[in-house]
Amino acid sequence: MLVAYLDVCRSDFTNALGPGLSQNYRLGKTGESSMLKFIGGTAGIIFIIGLIVVIGIFKLLF
Repeated sequence: MLVAYLDVCRSDFTNALGPGLSQNYRLGKTGESSMLKFIGGTAGIIFIIGLIVVIGIFKLLF
């Protein structure tokens, strides 16, 4: 009984996920994961377009 109580207290202080719980469980069902995927994809596309533009400018200069 005491071991179970200490295990619960430890998980409260460390904010760790218990065994069998995934990151999706902690994010919840409010759409945070899909929002993060969209933002990450958009940032990736902007980065690739910027990289192509910079490479094109360097080709023109040199």
